Amino acid sequence: SPPAGGTIAPPFYNIAAWAQDSEADSFVIPPPPEPLPALPVPEVSPTKAEPSPAASPPRPAAPPAPAAPAPGPAPAASTASAAPRKKEPVKSSPVKRQQDSPGVSIDAVLTDLEGAEQAAFKAAFKSLSSGLEVLPLDHDQLRSFILINSGVTEQDLEVEMLKLASARDDFSIDASALISLLREHPIGDDDVLNLFMSLSTDGESLSSEECRTGLLQVTSRLQETGLSEERMDRVFDRVMTSAGLTVSMEEWLQYAKTTARILRLIAYSRA
Repeated sequence: SPPAGGTIAPPFYNIAAWAQDSEADSFVIPPPPEPLPALPVPEVSPTKAEPSPAASPPRPAAPPAPAAPAPGPAPAASTASAAPRKKEPVKSSPVKRQQDSPGVSIDAVLTDLEGAEQAAFKAAFKSLSSGLEVLPLDHDQLRSFILINSGVTEQDLEVEMLKLASARDDFSIDASALISLLREHPIGDDDVLNLFMSLSTDGESLSSEECRTGLLQVTSRLQETGLSEERMDRVFDRVMTSAGLTVSMEEWLQYAKTTARILRLIAYSRA
């Protein structure tokens, strides 16, 4: 405890234990300790780099997409003054006998050719027109019927139909006009004339036998009728009833057309 009425004396530290004799009277900072030896660094063996997986072969490039077709020109707006659409040619598909057309026998045809044509083709027109009295020129079934059952070609069809239609005020075709066309053009005129010139020795006439041979060649240019040789002879006898020893070109044209009319009517009635 401190003495009464006095001050506390500072503590006394003896530093002589660290100082040399020459330094006993002065304060000396002790030297720093020796540094520690460095620790050995362990050797690290280099790690082997793992081989990277083999790269997969590159995929073949996808084929280029086809180029989109260039857009066509925009359709022109229809106007009242636009040109009329060109009519496609009529396809000559087979036209069978209409269901309500009466069948005709060869005897009826040889006895009354005009009457048989009138009955068969008038009924055909009625079926084509669904009971109407007239048909327009662009009626597809009517045009196809004419191409099959006559010698009119597609190139001449329009002209021949215009001739028929011009006879009426309403510019249409009725049953009588159809029958008239079928009678007038059962076979092409050029075919008949060329056949005559190939058979005639003088270009003006044929012998009766040559005429019969020519009529047989006419049958080969028409639809198959299925007539036997005996019935075909009956047709030629009927056609050449008025023939003499020689046949003129005008007579030949008449015989050839009559033969074609008979065979076309028989073929139609059997279709």
